Amino acid sequence: MNLKKLHLSFLFCIISITILPGQSNWVIQLKGGAGTRDLQSGWINSGLRASGNMTIKSIAPHFNIITLTSTTNITKAELLKNPAILYAEPNTPLEVRATPNDPLIAQQWHLNNISAPKAWDQGTGGLTFNKDTVVMGFIDLGILTTHEDLKNRIWVNRAEIAGNGKDDDGNGYVDDVNGLSIKYKNEKHTVDNSTDGLNNHGTSVAGLMAGESNNSKGISGMMWNSKLMVTTLGPTGNVADLIECFNYILDQRVKYNQSNGKQGALVVT
Repeated sequence: MNLKKLHLSFLFCIISITILPGQSNWVIQLKGGAGTRDLQSGWINSGLRASGNMTIKSIAPHFNIITLTSTTNITKAELLKNPAILYAEPNTPLEVRATPNDPLIAQQWHLNNISAPKAWDQGTGGLTFNKDTVVMGFIDLGILTTHEDLKNRIWVNRAEIAGNGKDDDGNGYVDDVNGLSIKYKNEKHTVDNSTDGLNNHGTSVAGLMAGESNNSKGISGMMWNSKLMVTTLGPTGNVADLIECFNYILDQRVKYNQSNGKQGALVVT
């Protein structure tokens, strides 16, 4: 089975929930090479409904996933009668979970439990044998990119010019210098515990992943010298936003593979 399809099938399974009949906002994966024309033909040929009261947006081209917003409620069973549709799930808001308040959480006992010091003797991330930078995809509500343990660990999109209000690399996003900001659609990533009402979750997770080490400050991350490709949802992210972030990260790895490392990034996780 195609690995992309397997991953997305799993993703759709874990976000499936029991819902009341009729929703107006859906995340849909189209079959094979089907496109919006096939979707519209499906409505017409099946006689289910006209497409004039629907708004369609492509959010993950690599997976052929779209969002569909309707002026009237549609049931899942009705959507799946369209021969162009493979999966359909409601575009529900994501659940924001609080950071644990355990008093010893900052002491990082986990590093010894997983034998991190022994792993560091073998490598601390950074560069491959071919001198390519190892990059990790990061998805969260927000992150303080200027944090002293993170500011040197943030991936930079070299094909994008910061702050010029243009989509320099032609990927559909303006000023995505450090990754994708769903809320702002530019280089600004939400700062934790700011007026957006976020907690420290994103910055804490980023620190665990790649916090700068051997700098006599803060904590030690698992991959000291790797970079984080930041994608942030903001406090009101939904399922479609999450999938769009996955697609953005995958797109950068695809560009890397297709250009022999001249574009994109070596995203390993």
